[in-house]
Amino acid sequence: MKLTNYHTHSRYCDGTGEPEDYVREAVRRGFDSLGFTGHSPLPFPNDWTMDDESLSEYMNAIRQLRHRYRGRIEILLGLETDYLDESFFPGMGKIQSLGLDYQIGSVHMLQDQEDGAYYSIDGPLEELQHLIEKTFGGSTKSMLGEYFAQLRKMVVAGGFDILGHLDLPKKHNRSLGFFSEQEPWYRALIRETLRFCAATIGSKTDPRSGEEPGRVLHEYPPHERDGLSTQYNACETSHLFLIAAEGLLTADRGEEVLGSIRPALQAAGAYLLRHLEGDLFWEDPRHAGARRYLLPATYWKDSFLPGRRELRFPVAYTLVQAQTVAALRALAALTEALDLGFDPRALTAQARAMIEVVWNVLWDEEAGYPALALDDGQLVRGVSSDGLHLLAYLRPDDVPAGRREELARRAQELVTPYGFRTLSPCHPDYSPTGYHQGSIWPYEQWFIARGAQVHGLAEVFEVAARVGQALAELGFVELLYWDEERGLRGPGEVPGEGCDRQLWSAAVPEGFVRLEVGGEGGRR
Repeated sequence: MKLTNYHTHSRYCDGTGEPEDYVREAVRRGFDSLGFTGHSPLPFPNDWTMDDESLSEYMNAIRQLRHRYRGRIEILLGLETDYLDESFFPGMGKIQSLGLDYQIGSVHMLQDQEDGAYYSIDGPLEELQHLIEKTFGGSTKSMLGEYFAQLRKMVVAGGFDILGHLDLPKKHNRSLGFFSEQEPWYRALIRETLRFCAATIGSKTDPRSGEEPGRVLHEYPPHERDGLSTQYNACETSHLFLIAAEGLLTADRGEEVLGSIRPALQAAGAYLLRHLEGDLFWEDPRHAGARRYLLPATYWKDSFLPGRRELRFPVAYTLVQAQTVAALRALAALTEALDLGFDPRALTAQARAMIEVVWNVLWDEEAGYPALALDDGQLVRGVSSDGLHLLAYLRPDDVPAGRREELARRAQELVTPYGFRTLSPCHPDYSPTGYHQGSIWPYEQWFIARGAQVHGLAEVFEVAARVGQALAELGFVELLYWDEERGLRGPGEVPGEGCDRQLWSAAVPEGFVRLEVGGEGGRR
């Protein structure tokens, strides 16, 4: 298993701790590579980037660490550089001459043309309020339009390797409520996202990236190592593409939009069916002409599968089976509306057959809980959040009452004051700071809560909703940690793991409000 991180801040900019603290922890955790990306100096005073003097100190420190830890871990020297205009951007000569290993290009600030000052999108609330109320005359839409225009200009200007956080404007949206996700212009962004998935959906087999026809992207730009790429290293993205597309059927101009991506929907449907065998969805790199993927696991928990650090393939992830059930039903509905060429009745029957397999073949009788996966004919056992998560994709009559009660009872091992852990402390691979092996993911709490609401598990809903307390204290972090000895902590506990802000975490508070106000249909 290869562990890497390429977005790390330290005390030299707006992070905390010495760079060597992160290196030591990365070595302890078995990382292969750690990249540092301090914020480049800006041409005006501020309290979150380096200045020229600290930049020099930072670069010397990272280079010394590279030499000191040579042979133990790869240390990369990078910067996160802002795009301001055509005279200040990641590709300018001043930055390009520094001899960096790589760069992240980002937009954190917009300029007020009247006073000439730059104001932060994600910093102090008063700066964001200034942008909306004064710079853009109260028009959030205009401000967001300018933000994305700046991103496009930065991409055209080039000079960087990784595009930084596209979702930055949503950081403060849950507290200020400065735009509604129901507004037509925002819903148009959803349609554009579907179009993007359609435009980048796999069209060929590529053993390097895991691409195969109908497989939707995992991430872009991808990480690359050992001649492999993570670009298509997720097996369930096509499922989510179909589920999201079904949600547009009842939207204004929904069928018009879906009609424009009809070939991609057909390709995703064919991908889904191609991986079905024995009423299970099997992940197998041989579909891409490969022997393995770069990532150790190829669903959302992509660090590694507890109890099976190296998959033998083919593998059937239990959570993905529930997602397949929902995707088959979505494909049936889409076929009836758009004539995609599939048999809706056969798709519905296949979904029913898969449900039986989930509660029988993939149920661990000894644990009284769903197994993590079936790999090489063997159950991969463990009590994880997957067992609760999968309920979000199933209907009430899909789950036998006895199984539902057993599942809820055994999931008590995952309970914390801030939501459900990803893995039970009883598992040998558990760690309170394990990326997918003990941490708490805010976004997953919404899926758990939705499943609990659909299946009448009020206590499970209440536990998942506790994540709101953590977000109020830590901000919209990617993940968080809790144990009785040290209490609540956010990213930074483990160097290189977790972002200090994440789009899907920012959506969690409103998601819970919609569940409480609109019930199961609140998400629409």
